[in-house]
Amino acid sequence: MRPFRDAAAILTLVLLASPAAAQEWEFSVTPYLWAAGLEGDIAAFPNLPAAQVDLSFGDVLEDLNGAIMIKAEAQHGRLGLIADFGYVKTDSSTDDVTIRDPRFTGATLGNELLTATAAVAWRAVEEEQYSIDFLGGVRFSKVSPDLALIFRDTVVRRANPDESWFDPIIGARAKVQLSPRWSLTAYGDVGGFGVSSDLTYQALATASYDFNERWALSAGWRHYAVDYEDGDFVYDVSQSGPILGVTFRW
Repeated sequence: MRPFRDAAAILTLVLLASPAAAQEWEFSVTPYLWAAGLEGDIAAFPNLPAAQVDLSFGDVLEDLNGAIMIKAEAQHGRLGLIADFGYVKTDSSTDDVTIRDPRFTGATLGNELLTATAAVAWRAVEEEQYSIDFLGGVRFSKVSPDLALIFRDTVVRRANPDESWFDPIIGARAKVQLSPRWSLTAYGDVGGFGVSSDLTYQALATASYDFNERWALSAGWRHYAVDYEDGDFVYDVSQSGPILGVTFRW
């Protein structure tokens, strides 16, 4: 239940960041589904090569053991506050993990991944048909891969490290209003800069349809990557796939 408590805490910080009497604040909450696979290298053993991971969303869904994804925003004039929380846990069962070492004939991977991003945004450009925001903040990442190395159907090495870190991020977001109901949004951020991870970045493009002033539906594509290394531990992965969300505003 801890990831759910973390999500509630992040949303509470965003929603309570303004004085209660400030009626000009506008809020939104967006639960979403991100159909992303996982590709890259994960290392957890001293003096052994990294395991190469290539999981489709179908592979992840088959082994899924829990997930929650939600974004919250608050806007007051040109000032905006953004919080984004994602948690996914998968069991150790996949054939799409390989390790290039003759001492092993295969590998399996389970994974618990939590990311939480908090940022302050400033609306640099605001016109009737479009707006541009610049933002800066921090991203918290926590990963617990369960990596097993196999020789002839027998697990001979197993590691379950628990790593967490913070990365500074900067980014921008542009929104174009195509009609009273339709809009396009492009978002990107980059961070790490060697503070914790060497590099982390994401890009998101969505199309949104407003049913009314309160409810909206959005769909698009999201790509996220992180390259983190700490001693023998390496987490150099990317995730990419379609995203679908429902927004409630008040």
